[in-house]
Amino acid sequence: MHASTTELPNLTAYDVILVNSSGGKDSQAMLDEVCTLAETAGVLDRITVLHCALGHIEWPGTSELARKQAEHYGVRYEERHREQGLLLDQVRHRGR
Repeated sequence: MHASTTELPNLTAYDVILVNSSGGKDSQAMLDEVCTLAETAGVLDRITVLHCALGHIEWPGTSELARKQAEHYGVRYEERHREQGLLLDQVRHRGR
C-alpha cells in the first residue's frame, strides 16, 4: 500500500480492528500491513484476527497456520464455525 496513492485509515479512531484471515498468503500480507500500521499508531492491541473455519473441506493445518500468523504479531485470534453446518453440505442437501 502506498500512502501517496491511497488514503490510509486513522486506526486510532477504531476500538476494534478485525482482520479476516484464511491463513493464505494474501491474508498474511494483509495482516502484516495492518499490524505494521497499527503498531506505528500504537493500537496493535486492538487487532483481532478472525478465521472462519470451513471444516473438512479446508486444507489440513489451515486453522493452525492462521493462529500462528496472529501469534507472530502478538494479536488476538478468534475462530468461528458455521452454526448451520458446513456450507458445501448444505448446498448438496439442497440439490445444488
